[in-house]
Amino acid sequence: MYVASGRWQGNGASLETVLHLVSDARIHTAETRGLRFDARFLAPVEPMPGTVSVFLLVEGRVQIGDRSELVQSSGTPCFFAVGPDEFERRIPSARWFRFDGEPRRSIEVCLDATRVRVPIGLAHGARPLPPAVQAAALALFDRSLARETRIAQCRTLIAELETEGFINKLYAR
Repeated sequence: MYVASGRWQGNGASLETVLHLVSDARIHTAETRGLRFDARFLAPVEPMPGTVSVFLLVEGRVQIGDRSELVQSSGTPCFFAVGPDEFERRIPSARWFRFDGEPRRSIEVCLDATRVRVPIGLAHGARPLPPAVQAAALALFDRSLARETRIAQCRTLIAELETEGFINKLYAR
């Protein structure tokens, strides 16, 4: 496992991110104030083939739209799986999502598409985040955790996603 973190502050806004590379997923936490993340303005990148991003919104608000029209807005903990044309290989006609709200805490879990058991794509909307997944996700925002505890929390989050049926189990635990 690898843990890398970064912080930025300026003009009353802040961003704190932590990247966890675990054996079966990439888990990226983001906590912001005074910033909005809008997927419509992402530059396309070459994604890892066969991967899907599942977003968990722990605090803040997500808006999901179709072209320029708002389709769904949620200010409660929720999750959604994003198709590659909606995020990393973004195309203009694709649905979009943006995060805002103060503060905003979100987690992107990038993993093999064959493991994802929820419908992929923003057309399926955001769905409520079960309390056990929410608790496991919130724990990853505790910056005082030792590296070993952080590794255990990543495993707990993956286990909760498996238990809730969001993803298939990779390893027998």
